[in-house]
Amino acid sequence: MVAAVSGGADSLCLLDVLKELGYPVVVAHLDHGLRPESVQEAQLVAQVAQAMGLPLELERQVIGHGPGLEARARGARYAFLGRVAAHRGLNVVATGHTADDQAETVLMHLLRGTGPRGLAGMRPASKLPHWKGEAPLRLIRPLLEVRRSETEARCRTRGWAYITDPSNRDLRFLRNRIRHEVLPRLECINPRLVQGLTRLARLAAEQADLMSELVDELEAALVTRQGGLVRVQREGLLAQPAALQRELVRRLAVQIAGHEGRVGFPLVERVLELARGQHGSAWHTLGAGMEAALDGPWLLMRPEGAAAPPDSYPQVPDAARRLIPLDGRLRLQGRWWLESQLIARPPGAPQVEPTRALLALPGPEARLWLRPPQPGDRMRPLGFQGRIKLSDLFINEKIPQWARAGWPVVECQGEILWLPGLRVAEAARLRADAPVVELRLGGPPQPLQALARRRRAK
Repeated sequence: MVAAVSGGADSLCLLDVLKELGYPVVVAHLDHGLRPESVQEAQLVAQVAQAMGLPLELERQVIGHGPGLEARARGARYAFLGRVAAHRGLNVVATGHTADDQAETVLMHLLRGTGPRGLAGMRPASKLPHWKGEAPLRLIRPLLEVRRSETEARCRTRGWAYITDPSNRDLRFLRNRIRHEVLPRLECINPRLVQGLTRLARLAAEQADLMSELVDELEAALVTRQGGLVRVQREGLLAQPAALQRELVRRLAVQIAGHEGRVGFPLVERVLELARGQHGSAWHTLGAGMEAALDGPWLLMRPEGAAAPPDSYPQVPDAARRLIPLDGRLRLQGRWWLESQLIARPPGAPQVEPTRALLALPGPEARLWLRPPQPGDRMRPLGFQGRIKLSDLFINEKIPQWARAGWPVVECQGEILWLPGLRVAEAARLRADAPVVELRLGGPPQPLQALARRRRAK
């Protein structure tokens, strides 16, 4: 495995323990170039590796001072360790994090605001963060139950001089303030505070793992994906206990945002508030590069600004007005199509089905046209007393806002006769003396069936 060795007491103790247990180890040290003495520290690590007869990987990668220094340095360090492991054909990276580091991490999460997952702190074993290589790499922390005082004592017993990084006393960093100011004061109240916090982290991790297993089952049952679009069954989601609702939404949001740190409690609550509402077909920007909307029984989530989900609803290819052949097929956008046939009306045949309609034409020479909705469009649905705006009809039918502008409209002589999948107009009512055209809407099976179910439920 690869051992991350800074030259401090914790990492030297880690190296000593791994070698004592007989593990084959590659020593890895990254010099960030932040302090003049970092060159001497790298030399010390090289001397230790040579004395132990272990292979060494050294690299200098200057990280400039500025905002987010700790996070940038940590990301560079993990990426370096991943490269070393991949180059050496290894799949495990070990770091020297101790119980004190764990206690500091839990307190940091508490101060910033966290949930059960944050209380779990660092895991004894996890995926290597910031690693984008093809082969997965594991990160292990063998000393997570060991106190820092114990690692220092072991180094003294071995007669090793270890490095004390002066930046670890810089109180501008939150972790250092917790280490040197907060923890010592709290330990005056509870001398076993570090042990208590590490135990809390262990218990929280066990509960988080159980929750993850439950959410795996929930995700398989309630979530479908189409490209970058995530669909969640609202009824099934809202039937779950609040903790499971939040965890499922949090997981999906993290998948969309690409990073766990971008998804907080307020964002998750905004998504659930939207899911509980009755109106929300417009896309709502939620932050973290994510937006959400309602689509009837579905909660939709996607990356902000993503294109409308393909093939979810029938859409015209563009704004052009097209002649519908009386016997033939006209392609719509994606896998949708409209098929027409001039027929003699079958006795007793229903005029309207969810994806099929019989339309009476004004005369034998009349022709049908296909176009998108236009501002101010109105129609009188079959059986209605008055005309209704298409915009209101779309709202009543709970058509998502993003699907309305491209919805196919069938008209004849300036009169709307059919909104495929939604409504037939009174003007198309069958008459004994009028020619009849049968129109069928076809498309991908799942969206087509969903559209048919929507109409049958009305």
